[in-house]
Amino acid sequence: MCCVFFFFFFQAEDGIRDLVRSRGLGDVYKRQVLALVTNMYGFVKSSKIFEGNMSDSKSLRLIIEDLKERTSEGINNSTVVIDAGIATEENLQMLESKGYKYVCVSRSKVKDLKVDTTFESVRLMTKTEQQLTLERVESSTHTDYFLKVNSPGKRAKEQSMKNQFEQRFEQGLELLKSRLTKKHSIKKTEKINQSIGRLLQKYPSVSKYYKIEVKSDEKDLVTDIHYCRTTQAEEVESNLGVYYLRTNMEVEKEEIVWEIYNTIREIESTFRCLKTDLELRPVYHKNNDSTMAHLNLGLLAYTVVNTIRQRLKLKQINHSWTELKRISNTQKLVSTRGQNIADEIIEVRKSSIPTQEFQKILSTLNYKKYPFTKKSVVHRIEMQNVNKTVISHFPSG
Repeated sequence: MCCVFFFFFFQAEDGIRDLVRSRGLGDVYKRQVLALVTNMYGFVKSSKIFEGNMSDSKSLRLIIEDLKERTSEGINNSTVVIDAGIATEENLQMLESKGYKYVCVSRSKVKDLKVDTTFESVRLMTKTEQQLTLERVESSTHTDYFLKVNSPGKRAKEQSMKNQFEQRFEQGLELLKSRLTKKHSIKKTEKINQSIGRLLQKYPSVSKYYKIEVKSDEKDLVTDIHYCRTTQAEEVESNLGVYYLRTNMEVEKEEIVWEIYNTIREIESTFRCLKTDLELRPVYHKNNDSTMAHLNLGLLAYTVVNTIRQRLKLKQINHSWTELKRISNTQKLVSTRGQNIADEIIEVRKSSIPTQEFQKILSTLNYKKYPFTKKSVVHRIEMQNVNKTVISHFPSG
């Protein structure tokens, strides 16, 4: 399987970019794209850095052609995995015309998708012990295969963000309403509408599901602001946590599509964790050597992590790297220091007893349960009494 994975390591903010351009340093800050070719187990077979200042959807053709020359496998065995931002209709048609299979998240929600009742839904348990529901859907306008994924974890995250934005948006409207009862506050209809417009622009994801009515008197002063949620908001809330996978593969089992797409998600989460562990943030570099060192260190660390995870998966231990770190951190290094009758300081350093869960991981990897035990003795230093008389002679004035 050929997995094309895009990860944006470097990107300057607009203010920084404008500053360096004004000083004639416009080429200093560039966004770099790392493209990886992996096998079905996530091991990197080839990698290359591409310029990321061009549009992501337009750079796919160039990257695909370059990776094809660098790998020895034929196109018949290659599957391109991309995210929704790159999965334009033009790119998908280009991949299919070149003989590639692709798996992606549907860029836009297709309105005519209907659940295919002739196939039973599939339930999967994720590494975080959350149950996913996979349903095959059919479309009258597309010939591709679509898979509906209902994720409770994604739903909880989206619901939390939605509630937070709604709360802030309503707080902004209530603040405007409170101004109407205060003396010497601006109550002109035009000014109030401008303030409401700024709120609509600040929270576009939730404000479009509100109906706002501004009441004014004969002096063109606002007397009341009334708002309520529309019925469309309830329909959107019912679709939280739902996304659609799209592919041109011949699918026999729904879980295969999800596992293929999950490869790119695991690579993303591993890199995200490693960049924090290896202190690779911030990710702004001024020369090519620093950029290459950054990427090479990240790829080397990912190879080590993926090797460990694949060995654990053979024993049905499917933890993410973040979870493995949490479990391993339960074993601590204990230092004990004491003093004997000879005034010697004895220090013993040894690791604590690993938990039962961590012992299972250590035995699977053939690692020792106790990495080391170190004992050190600091002898007392005998101080010698030096009795010397020092006579200083001062010259006479």
